[in-house]
Amino acid sequence: MSASAPTDHHTEEKVFRTYSSEQGQHYAQARTAYPQVIYDIVINFHKSTGGEFGTLLDVGCGPGTVVRRLAMSFDRAIGADPGPGMIESARLLGGQTRTLTPIEFTVTKAETLEGIPDSSIDMVTVAAAAHWFDMSKFWLRIAQVVRPGGTVAIWSSSAKQPHSSNPNAEALTELISSLTDGELRPHMAKGNLIGKSKYTDLPLPWNIRRQAPEFSEASYRRLIWVPEGDALHEGEIGVPVETLTLDELEGIAETMSPIARWREAHPDLAGTDRDVVKVSRKKIEAVLQEGSCTGQDLAIRMVSPGVLLLFRRS
Repeated sequence: MSASAPTDHHTEEKVFRTYSSEQGQHYAQARTAYPQVIYDIVINFHKSTGGEFGTLLDVGCGPGTVVRRLAMSFDRAIGADPGPGMIESARLLGGQTRTLTPIEFTVTKAETLEGIPDSSIDMVTVAAAAHWFDMSKFWLRIAQVVRPGGTVAIWSSSAKQPHSSNPNAEALTELISSLTDGELRPHMAKGNLIGKSKYTDLPLPWNIRRQAPEFSEASYRRLIWVPEGDALHEGEIGVPVETLTLDELEGIAETMSPIARWREAHPDLAGTDRDVVKVSRKKIEAVLQEGSCTGQDLAIRMVSPGVLLLFRRS
């Protein structure tokens, strides 16, 4: 399963750390839910390796989307994020565990996890955030807080792509690729590129400078997301194809960090008809109309290329 050792680096994420509570709530509303199959596989992996369901810790929790979804399987649940605005929005959105106790939310970095006692956590989840961590420090700290037999589940999906079943699918794919690989490429940080690579460059416990031997490569699983209905091969998960309106796609785009950086670089264009999101939407509308979509039919079937990494602490 081993690949060549990735470079052990990280770039600190700045866009989401500066979010206000209102922006955090918008993020929670705009981002589509992770497929249920991801949660099912994480829980089943944890059960199959003898994991207990005492305490869940979601690191880089943002507005709490993942911890809210999994909390009802645990006695206690904690969401941790370095962004005060994100944590404030998570607290406002709330949530509870299977013991009906409120989910706890705390402002702390992934590399330090202040206030989390050693050997106190049964499962750690990290969704769409690990590419912003200093993974050398993260793995060493996680080895301290996770109990023996515990699980670490890390996943991420990159920018959504048109499914082949769309009218004019080839033109749509070319258009969206030209946006992500062209105009937005200069505004992608290192973390964005690690996520785009399906975490092939994400440092793992056995290929960081100071290894974390508590996590064995023998129990590691790497699962790639492919569109549901396609033939599945070893190491692949079928995830549903989503149908999204252009309003929904625009809402998702508004939460993307490269879009935020583009707007910082083009303050005179941000929010105008020449804003990158507005221009892209018009181009997508034109391609859809060429494919005989009109009015209420202006929606796209999209897939999320992604990856799920599973680890067991010995």
